Amino acid sequence: MSCPCTAAHSPRLTTTVGVNHHIVPKSWGGPSTPSNIIEICPTAHDLVHELLNHYVRAGGRPAWEVRRRYVALVRDLAEQAWQHRPLDRRPPLTWASAGGEPDKAHPTALGGQGPTTT
Repeated sequence: MSCPCTAAHSPRLTTTVGVNHHIVPKSWGGPSTPSNIIEICPTAHDLVHELLNHYVRAGGRPAWEVRRRYVALVRDLAEQAWQHRPLDRRPPLTWASAGGEPDKAHPTALGGQGPTTT
């Protein structure tokens, strides 16, 4: 596994199985090519998508107070995704923590209108 954070995990990782993470998420039109995929540990993968949710909510780079909670690898991958996102598409508001699929619990994640006011 190429994730450099595995030595720092506490508790120690019990698996050496990495996750193929799309730097630009597939839901944003990111290709499944070697230049867009990096193998990282499952924890880092979940954290990248969590931080990307902060980018989406902020409409750009979140405040340092938010980003500093994440290790450099996670910050770098989230920033790369944000910088290379397609400008003609709005990303979904949230992702499930694994797999990069939209969070079906969020009404606008799958293209719905969300709550309406009457």
